[in-house]
Amino acid sequence: MIGKLKMLSTVLLMGTVLAVTSCSDDLTENITDSTKTKKNLSNQRGKENKDKVLFNFRNDPESYIKEVDFIVEARKSFKNTPLIDKRTEYGGPCTLTAEDSENKDVFRVHVKNGGNDYYFPWVNRGVGEVKVPKDAPNGTIVTTGGMNGCALVVTEVGNHFIFYHDADSNSLSVIKEAQGQEVFRLEPKDYDPLDTGVKLMEQNPGSGIYFTHQFMIVKHKDKWKVFTSSILLGPGINLPVIRPFAATASKYFGSF
Repeated sequence: MIGKLKMLSTVLLMGTVLAVTSCSDDLTENITDSTKTKKNLSNQRGKENKDKVLFNFRNDPESYIKEVDFIVEARKSFKNTPLIDKRTEYGGPCTLTAEDSENKDVFRVHVKNGGNDYYFPWVNRGVGEVKVPKDAPNGTIVTTGGMNGCALVVTEVGNHFIFYHDADSNSLSVIKEAQGQEVFRLEPKDYDPLDTGVKLMEQNPGSGIYFTHQFMIVKHKDKWKVFTSSILLGPGINLPVIRPFAATASKYFGSF
């Protein structure tokens, strides 16, 4: 993690840094309002918070990501496979389902083992990875745990792409070498170039807020397209969503 973030955080959970202290009055009110809002979301959206959300993203990602944001939840529902390499774990095929979060513009995506999409985990001071067939059908989603100082690396090996979640943006080179030819990379300087997340924490000292950058990669028109959602989160083990924030001018980071 970057130096400033290490000073602000005390807990690292699923690739997201948690700053754990007491809440300021303003943020306490914000979190309370978000909790109250959650109770009314089902009436506001009807059935959209189920299959339709991911359906829209699969079929028109560039347009739909302008309207919504995502945060992925896999801590209790997806079992990783430890690899021989120390501090390296493998994800695998998965099933994704979306539901409302505490903020009406952010959907929480739950991950379960088995299915037609793919998940690769965050590993503390380690590497999470998954191998995905290059000929996977359009609409296939590949996702990972939230990033906060980590790097997304994709390599090409034969008929597959390998997706890596490189903790702290330096674990991959230390623990193991990436296989194949690198075709895509995103680092903190790319997805949060102005340290917007850190600055939000600094503006609210003692609040207990933290942040994450959530990547969703989808195959669309035979290209793998990379998108991110930057999310401000409240304190607590349940990761309550406060609101999304803009860390870059666009949520779309290109394709391969």
